[in-house]
Amino acid sequence: LSTNQARIYGAYPKKGTLSPGADADIVLWDPELSTTATAGNRHGNVDYTPYEGRTFTGGPAAVYVRGNLVYKDGEVVGERGSGQFVERSLNLPSIGPVAV
Repeated sequence: LSTNQARIYGAYPKKGTLSPGADADIVLWDPELSTTATAGNRHGNVDYTPYEGRTFTGGPAAVYVRGNLVYKDGEVVGERGSGQFVERSLNLPSIGPVAV
């Protein structure tokens, strides 16, 4: 699912694959999770959501970044500041013409 995107954005093979030397970024998806969007349950630095009050089905149960658990059951559990810059290739592949 993420291999093509990693290639398009020049992050492959560090991202977009589960293989030796790659980062092991994994999302465990719960298709039955039900969440109602509110400004209070967003994890970003914004105090509103255009989806306020809307209920969504399906969501992340756990997220691993570089093999480390950073999100579980609706809570960020990773260490603050543990992110790393992802170096990208400047030789990006052509994705072909875009129809407008």
